[in-house]
Amino acid sequence: RAHQVRVVEGVILSVTGCEFDYRLYRPAPPAAEGLVILGPGFLRGKEHLAGLARALAAAGLPTATLDYCNGRLWDGGHYQNGLDMVRLAQHLGARRVVYGGFSAGALAALVAGYRDPQALGVIALDLVDADGLGLRLAAGLDKPLIGLMGEPSACNAGARGLQVLKASRLGRAESVPGAGHCDFESPTDGFC
Repeated sequence: RAHQVRVVEGVILSVTGCEFDYRLYRPAPPAAEGLVILGPGFLRGKEHLAGLARALAAAGLPTATLDYCNGRLWDGGHYQNGLDMVRLAQHLGARRVVYGGFSAGALAALVAGYRDPQALGVIALDLVDADGLGLRLAAGLDKPLIGLMGEPSACNAGARGLQVLKASRLGRAESVPGAGHCDFESPTDGFC
């Protein structure tokens, strides 16, 4: 049976001082304690994870999505985006949190999972690494890191995210045969 879902929107300050929007999907009643926070891919927004967030909330898991404010065309701001995911968890009073994300948002989720002692684990959807940041963090991550990967393509850097997932002692990678990079967004659009 699906839970009723109420959506609440808000704005908070980033660790860098810019403002970012978030959307919280609250199930009624919640079936689980804690929170799932989902980060969008590079130059993508919270609307591209709305379907997944709503589905998780309908299953009883409180879920939040956010728009990053640190990325630029020449610098994704992945580390700062991860810290903003932690900031959002703190703002929402989460004591137990699972961080997840799509593409570069999965890299930000890895940062958040690494930095937040309240994190239970990280879910990476077709993770894309940048400058070896994911490899460095995954090697020291003390929480589960679960990744779903699509077929190798230019959009997922040849599925090199698999190396990140394998670098974690608690990492697990599952390839999804026939899946393209954008298949992990919900909904996606023609730009992706």
